[in-house]
Amino acid sequence: MILGTAQLGLNYGISNQKGQPSIDQARLLLQSAKDLGINLLDTAFAYGNSEQIIGDIQINELEVISKMPDLSNLYQSKNSENLSQYIDNSLKNTKQKKLHAYLLHTVDNLDYGGLSIWNKMLEFKDLGLTKKIGYSLYRPAQLDLYFDRFKPDVVQIPMNIIDRQFLKSGWLKKLKDHGVEIHVRSVFLQGLLLMDLNSQL
Repeated sequence: MILGTAQLGLNYGISNQKGQPSIDQARLLLQSAKDLGINLLDTAFAYGNSEQIIGDIQINELEVISKMPDLSNLYQSKNSENLSQYIDNSLKNTKQKKLHAYLLHTVDNLDYGGLSIWNKMLEFKDLGLTKKIGYSLYRPAQLDLYFDRFKPDVVQIPMNIIDRQFLKSGWLKKLKDHGVEIHVRSVFLQGLLLMDLNSQL
């Protein structure tokens, strides 16, 4: 099981009325998650200081998934050498020797470097910096476009009682058949689906 940690580093979430938790609250949250059987934490460069908080707390046996920054404004030169700094920073911040997975924050970033970016991701895995590589998705059409050329170990997809596009597309079965690890996000729409009908946002 996976716990998303955007709220550890940001005032995040539609239903969040208390803001970013304190370090003591974050420590209690992560320890409780571990006690309940959660073994993976999902974070990202874009989640404020979430990576640093995870590293400062250091709950043993919790592995980390992190994501590269959005490359659309950073990657114009078709040169992937600077990508190493991002995974190095994630490892340093989270105090991990190896990530469970390292992902592109959106698969569309492959438009900015394509094969050179993906080869760099494969290099991270070959060097033992991460067990798995992959990307975050928003629409099944992105898999139609990228999957055959850039086969991931892991994908992150949105899915909940309202958003069932990946289920209807048939891609869930295809991903499973290819042995791809599927991580589902937005299960409760940032808590919106769990809120009382009388709550005011």
